[in-house]
Amino acid sequence: MRAAVALAAKARASLQQRDRPIQEAAPGARQAAPSVQAPDDARPTARERPSRPHVRAEAPEARWVLPLSHALRAAAALAARAWPSGARKDAAAPEGASLALLGDLLPRSEAHSWTKARIAVAQNVWGEGALGPGGKDMVLDMVEPLGLKRNMSVLDLGAGLGGPARIMAKRFGVRVTGMEWEPGLVKAGKALSKRRFWSSRKVSIHYPGWGEGRISLESFDRFVAKDCLFAIPDKEGLLRAIADVLTDHGELLFTDFVLTAPERRTPAVEAWIAAEPETPAPWSAMDYIQLLTGLGLNLRIDDRTGPVCSAIRESWTAMDARLEKTKLGPARLEVLESEAALWARRVRLLESGELNYYRFHVARRL
Repeated sequence: MRAAVALAAKARASLQQRDRPIQEAAPGARQAAPSVQAPDDARPTARERPSRPHVRAEAPEARWVLPLSHALRAAAALAARAWPSGARKDAAAPEGASLALLGDLLPRSEAHSWTKARIAVAQNVWGEGALGPGGKDMVLDMVEPLGLKRNMSVLDLGAGLGGPARIMAKRFGVRVTGMEWEPGLVKAGKALSKRRFWSSRKVSIHYPGWGEGRISLESFDRFVAKDCLFAIPDKEGLLRAIADVLTDHGELLFTDFVLTAPERRTPAVEAWIAAEPETPAPWSAMDYIQLLTGLGLNLRIDDRTGPVCSAIRESWTAMDARLEKTKLGPARLEVLESEAALWARRVRLLESGELNYYRFHVARRL
């Protein structure tokens, strides 16, 4: 018991000692929104596109607000320039594209880092069906721009245990298909859905290559990816595949840990990459802006760094309180210590400004 309490105190101290004041937006104040127009030669022509793709960087209405970085404004300016020779061109939209296409672009987890013990610890910290910050209220706030309605079809990339998928299905009555590349999470997520009869009918989770080839990408109204793109090496291929099937009424929304500038990898960032269970390949906001506007898409970017840091601290503080009444064995304590160290590294980078946490809302028309 003493070891458990000491461990939790250590985890909490690791997170809280790096706290720094978070700038609060003045009431009614709004950040200026840079406008970006995609180069003419980079716009797809397969279907009707809006004539002026743009990016709007918006501060959230929530109380916790971080100022938008200069790098984001620089990204808006650079994305408006003509791309150099040899720049990426749009591929023709594949006919009958299916989930198998995305499956080929997703990583296959060989390390199997999500053991039963780690899954149990994660849910103790974050709640049932969650692998990181994002309880019910946070998930609903995240997907609010999508305007989800009953019987819409949603593809959830990096679905994990299916917690956010079940929240969306229950609240909005949507049908959610999840894609997850860690086999242990797929198995555990399916088991969680089966506990609730309604969710097993509304939510399905697939591992790439497990029978999803007959599901057409064009059948989805919305695409969601929560906190997973930073771990996907082929982000460009994945986003292009989605863009190819995104209709004028379709939308993509994702949250991600992003670098403050392209290729800005400080020693602390390099140490974080080396220590993560699955090696990250993070992009900057500029990288996303250049690719997405080059595909003729519009996007809005919200800085959610402050709220996510607050959620992380609150969850670990609550875990500390629970440990005073719970006895954990040595093996479970070791997993807990590893998970606390992982989130302490992430919070350190978020609060130092070396990483940001953004929400990207992408569509042909916004």
